[in-house]
Amino acid sequence: NTELIVYGSTKPDARVTIQGHAVRLNPDGTFRLRLALPDGVQEIPVRAARADDEETREITPVVTRGTR
Repeated sequence: NTELIVYGSTKPDARVTIQGHAVRLNPDGTFRLRLALPDGVQEIPVRAARADDEETREITPVVTRGTR
């Protein structure tokens, strides 16, 4: 079994989603999430939005795993 750890930081009152699921932020705005990483290509959309929705940032890392 393989896992991918996604971590980062933002403003403490921001909203963060990874693959469409809300991520709970620590009081200082940091976060850490462990994702299962099956074989194949995985797109992992990450979105952060300010509390007032005036600014958003999005990235979509693409990870490939192959087991022989």
